[in-house]
Amino acid sequence: MVKLLYLLDTTGTGAGGGAERLAVNVLGSLDESVYDRHICFTRPSRGALYDQVRRSGVKVFHLDRRSRYDVLPWLRLVRFIRREGIDIIHSHKHGSNFWGAVLSFFVRRPVLVAHEHSWSYSGNRVRLLTDRFLIGRRAARMIAVSDADREAMVEVERIDPGKIVLIPNGIPDESPEDVDRVRGELGLPAGTPLVTCIGVRAVKRLDLVVRALALVREEQPEARLVAIGGHRVPDGLRELVAELGLEERVHLVGERHDIARLLAATDVAVLASDREGMPLSILEYMAAGCAIVATRVGGIPAMLRDGVDGVLVAPGDEHELANAVASLLRDPQRRRELGASARRRQSELYSLAAVVRRTDDLYRELLEGRRAS
Repeated sequence: MVKLLYLLDTTGTGAGGGAERLAVNVLGSLDESVYDRHICFTRPSRGALYDQVRRSGVKVFHLDRRSRYDVLPWLRLVRFIRREGIDIIHSHKHGSNFWGAVLSFFVRRPVLVAHEHSWSYSGNRVRLLTDRFLIGRRAARMIAVSDADREAMVEVERIDPGKIVLIPNGIPDESPEDVDRVRGELGLPAGTPLVTCIGVRAVKRLDLVVRALALVREEQPEARLVAIGGHRVPDGLRELVAELGLEERVHLVGERHDIARLLAATDVAVLASDREGMPLSILEYMAAGCAIVATRVGGIPAMLRDGVDGVLVAPGDEHELANAVASLLRDPQRRRELGASARRRQSELYSLAAVVRRTDDLYRELLEGRRAS
């Protein structure tokens, strides 16, 4: 049996972010007759995603580090890896990739797979150098989630292209919900135009979505915005909502465990990020059959064919964003066509089953290579 360890900072306290949910879903779906599945959370974790891990039968190991400077707990993980005879360490996101590379100096047996869920450089020279000279050299493979990320890792970070594997993200299948019932729970009158946005971190540019909604209201005065996300609301956002007179039209619903239900009631789903890798929010929009408006950044243009599966707009342009949303709100047939195409594309290309299969193939390839050497 293959001893497999996932290394993840934390699930957070709720439903988790996209990277965390993908990691937990993939690990929980791998064949337990083939893999002895372990996960190490390096920071305190609790909430719905953590509960999902416990129910999946995955064995959980805690470090409970309190800060980035709390390094002594890593010694416990070194002892654990040696004691369990771990074959593969699969780390997720830059922080865990860094520590996975450091640990590889002390535990020679496992092969390291470093998973970048979004290209980490973004102008941070320390991260660039860490990826190039530490993670890129110690990892047997680095996973990129989009062609755009892979190209940046090669061209900017100068990582050996032979080490980079492209595994696009995927999500589990969800059953559609009764739209009227979900809208009733949200307190929305029948026929209210509903725009939904997942993610409130600054890079997601919820401020831009709010400004766009103010423009959309000139044509659709009853339009509402539901913003989903458990991270701290960016400074000044609530003040912006008040300044634009949108207090009754913008709903910050926080962390939710029923995203698919909310999307079932959505007319237009929006993502206005300045940068992205391959966002799970877009996959969730696609799986729900939403009409999507998203910025033309990162891996999004490869996910959504402009005018076929969604509408792509320039980042940072509230007027283009508002025009795209308004045009879809006034055209139900167009929304249905885009949503149906997006759902088919997600099912064909971006299913959780496909991610699990590609990940399993990668593990087998690495272990075969180790046995042959």
